[in-house]
Amino acid sequence: MVFDISNNSWSTLTTSEPLNANSTRRYKNGEIMYGELYLFNGTTYNNELLRVNLDSGFVGYLQDNPLPREQAGSATDNYCMMYTFGGIIYSDGEETLYTNSLYQYHCDANEWTELAPMPESKSTRGEIINGKLYTIGGYNGSAKNIAERYDPLNDTWETLSPMSVARDGVASAVLNEKIYAIGGNGLSSVEIFDPSTENWSAG
Repeated sequence: MVFDISNNSWSTLTTSEPLNANSTRRYKNGEIMYGELYLFNGTTYNNELLRVNLDSGFVGYLQDNPLPREQAGSATDNYCMMYTFGGIIYSDGEETLYTNSLYQYHCDANEWTELAPMPESKSTRGEIINGKLYTIGGYNGSAKNIAERYDPLNDTWETLSPMSVARDGVASAVLNEKIYAIGGNGLSSVEIFDPSTENWSAG
């Protein structure tokens, strides 16, 4: 389904092949670059990376995802760089393994690159502002209030001021170069992070 904000309506996008054709396709991450939708990760840990043309509906197969995962974060610079980070790489109902890995995908080169891992293994969410990746909250057995920033120029992470409350299952968005942490499991509050001051405020 495609939502058109100009007229507040939904429409169906017909794709060249069904995106739910079999039980291995339960995608959990999607990012848009150059007007095309990239689908990857999910509960079945399949390693496909698909690109969907949002005009024609054509589905193309790209370089395999090197570490499929569920409950992972993803973000894009809105040009040609896409990141996926954290998440669950194994779960059998009794044991759950979280990862701290970070991968970058370059859409022109159709290539994945492994980068410096996050300081902690967890599921998390993130956004990109001014070329840097910010991760917020998360879960690895307990909810997290931490925020971290990745600098791709130096391939390094740093820990930032924490949120006032731990948030797992948090939604995030960027407006006016500030990050909004929205809700989370059992939460309805909003916090706003300003990278220029590195402080959180209530939303």
